[in-house]
Amino acid sequence: MRNQTFLPARGWALIFAVTLLALASFSPALEAQSGVTYTLDSNESFWTTGCQGPSPCLCPIFLGTALEGSLRLVPLAPSIGPIFEYTVEDFSVTKNEEGVITEYVGSGLLTIDLIAQTQQMTLNLDVNGVPQTFETFGIVPLPGNINDGFAIPVFFQINTCIYDGLIIVADAQTGTNFVRGDVNQDSTIDIADPVSMLNIIFGVTPGFSCFDAIDANDDGDANIADPVYLLANLFSGGNPPSAPFPNCGVDPTADALDCAQSGACP
Repeated sequence: MRNQTFLPARGWALIFAVTLLALASFSPALEAQSGVTYTLDSNESFWTTGCQGPSPCLCPIFLGTALEGSLRLVPLAPSIGPIFEYTVEDFSVTKNEEGVITEYVGSGLLTIDLIAQTQQMTLNLDVNGVPQTFETFGIVPLPGNINDGFAIPVFFQINTCIYDGLIIVADAQTGTNFVRGDVNQDSTIDIADPVSMLNIIFGVTPGFSCFDAIDANDDGDANIADPVYLLANLFSGGNPPSAPFPNCGVDPTADALDCAQSGACP
């Protein structure tokens, strides 16, 4: 009869704890459950087109117009394994090709394998009103620490050989999380918010600490145009507040306004 060795319960607990610590050392955990906002590096992010398939799909790869925009990554679920998934939210990217503007707006999924150091992304985007799915072909090496930024190409198949692509090189934004338009910080955008805007703009409510939230139209100023803009969105189908909206995030626009603290966002 073969000898069998059994570990006491304390031994299994120790092994489990060590395993958790080892896996945690691979974790690219993002800063907050609300997610982290990334801004595209316009010097390295480009639209591209050409062949991505094997022979006989032979044609030149054309690297085109630079891309500008931002996106958010939010952990999909807690994980202790080497596979991490993040929802891609508030994806809003623009290319301006000799005055012809194309907007890519939507969401998706980023999957990271920290053991293999690879990543895959799928994006379901509205491209100037036309739904298109962009995705990586195969697997892509994971460069650096995702807390700082990431780089990945995604492609939309036009025909058997030709693909449009987005080369996404993004850096993590730093700053206070807030929701643009949620001035009273109750996690809801309603009539109370333009009222709060007016009270703050005209000095009725002193000591407000997140003027970025007032700037609904993101023009870099907190003024009477912002409650008018928000009221138009609430009651007459006007444009929604600029990002970050409707989820928490940092201001993707450089301006003189600031947000020192927002009680609605972690």
